Amino acid sequence: MYPSSGTGAWEAALVNRLSPGDRVLMFETGHFSQLWCQLAQKDGFQVEYVPGSWPGGAAAEELESRLNSDKSHEIKAVLVGFTTRLQPG
Repeated sequence: MYPSSGTGAWEAALVNRLSPGDRVLMFETGHFSQLWCQLAQKDGFQVEYVPGSWPGGAAAEELESRLNSDKSHEIKAVLVGFTTRLQPG
């Protein structure tokens, strides 16, 4: 059990695994990803925020390309928020 809101869990996931200044790769997947990005920046992480399609989620090809380009392994975490929602019809 974690006695916090979802935002508190996001912050705990970041600060208990990473250090300020660490570079993270984050994908825009909706409103919550924007909030998580702001939180990560506030906590001192270098966020590489990849624009995306809210209903489409993170693009696997883009993730692969960015990780392959990181030859010095500076990216310490990949952050992807996932939200399901009912679609009409």
